[in-house]
Amino acid sequence: MTEYKAPTYKGKNGIYEVVIGLEVHCQISSESKLFSTSPTTFTSETNTNVNFVDMAMPGMLPVLNSHCVDMAIKTGLGFHGVPQEISRMARKNYFYPDLPQGYQISQADEPIVKHGHFDIFLSEDEQKRITIERLHIEQDAGKLVHDKSPNSSYIDLNRCGIGLMEIVTNPDMRSAEEAVSFVRELQLLLRKLKTCDGNMEEGSMRVDINVSLRKVGESTLGTRTETKNVNSFKFMTQAIDYEIKRQLKMYDTGEEIAQETRLFNTANGKTKAMRTKENADDYRYFPDPDILTINISSDKIANIKKNLPELPLDKKIRFKKLFGISLKEANLLVSNEEVCNWFEHSINSTDKLDIKDRAKLFIGWLLSDIFGWLNKRELKLCDTGLIPAVYTDLMLRFHSKDLPSRISKTILTDILENGGTVDESIKRLNITIENDDSKLEKIIDKIIISSPNQVAEYKSGKESILGWFIGQAMKETKGQCDPQSLQKIFISQLTKITNE
Repeated sequence: MTEYKAPTYKGKNGIYEVVIGLEVHCQISSESKLFSTSPTTFTSETNTNVNFVDMAMPGMLPVLNSHCVDMAIKTGLGFHGVPQEISRMARKNYFYPDLPQGYQISQADEPIVKHGHFDIFLSEDEQKRITIERLHIEQDAGKLVHDKSPNSSYIDLNRCGIGLMEIVTNPDMRSAEEAVSFVRELQLLLRKLKTCDGNMEEGSMRVDINVSLRKVGESTLGTRTETKNVNSFKFMTQAIDYEIKRQLKMYDTGEEIAQETRLFNTANGKTKAMRTKENADDYRYFPDPDILTINISSDKIANIKKNLPELPLDKKIRFKKLFGISLKEANLLVSNEEVCNWFEHSINSTDKLDIKDRAKLFIGWLLSDIFGWLNKRELKLCDTGLIPAVYTDLMLRFHSKDLPSRISKTILTDILENGGTVDESIKRLNITIENDDSKLEKIIDKIIISSPNQVAEYKSGKESILGWFIGQAMKETKGQCDPQSLQKIFISQLTKITNE
């Protein structure tokens, strides 16, 4: 096993490491916005999910959506954060052309969740802890549309006022790989908790990436840049890699790196400067006078914590230990809750075989044959006729050699398409299973007698010719016998001939 080692970068003036911190904006799963009753449907027509509160009409006051508060607490507990019994909303005075009130309602020094941590896998058995500074809630801005006219920009306020959780990490990551791993794990957590759908392509999960370089061994952080609103894992990697190269070149040439906000161009894979980065003082935060202090009882926090499900990272660790599967297999299972539950149900529907042998047998066909069949047709497991108990029956028959591999896979495909039990599929496909050793011996003897040249090759030590013999027998039986059983009989018969 190769031990993970964070990359370093050689410049003219020394060896550098990258320091990465993330701000992840997650749209809260809620039917209404953070401060109004407007719906949050993604596919709605332009400017239809808007009311007077969203448009900041005179006399309209925001009312905090308590469901959004609960979702933020739940998320914070999911990454071992500390929900605050007292928190406050604040006005962030920054001009957004797509926020009608001219400021953003967010949280400053009294966020709803403080601290926390998240573990990521760096290799098969090596983990790293990423610490989290805070989670705060805030309203989203609207959307500017620039491609409808060469002379004007248009505003869509559907997204304006939607509740966001901003999760701010400490600068603990040392590579694009670590940053992407963190966001992948966070996405799994949010989806498991049902606090955010995590759909990056729809903008409901967006990442601001803070990148700086410093010489290896130094503790002082370098000047950072913030690349805004990156919405895919691929683009995260490209943006970080580009910033590393850009900043390293600037250090080599003696240029000063500006603390600035940058945008990522998905067409050329480069970042470009947007504005000089503001500091917190520049936003002139102050408590929002229109929104009451948020008071959360310790009993409410305890009740939310008590009802948390098994978290994705804990499930991966349990699966690796209990089932003996690889990290890659655990990732594939846990990333799809439906498949994960289906697999566990299959494993637990029988006590035949050791549980690790059972898992190894079951997961191979699930991740290759079943996933392949589903992906080709863009279906989910629930769209098929295959239920866990039937899959278990098929796998055990295959393992005991009652069903040959080729026939088992034919039956699997048939059940995926048509449902039913293994026996019903066998009847439907008119399959005859040939497992009578005496009949197989007669077929094998016939093949051996008619193949003197191949027998001579085997006698001379060419054991690979066994594959040819097995192929002939599979043709003779129309694939309705187990290749391993055939191999065993062929070896026995050919050994007798060799020793004569």
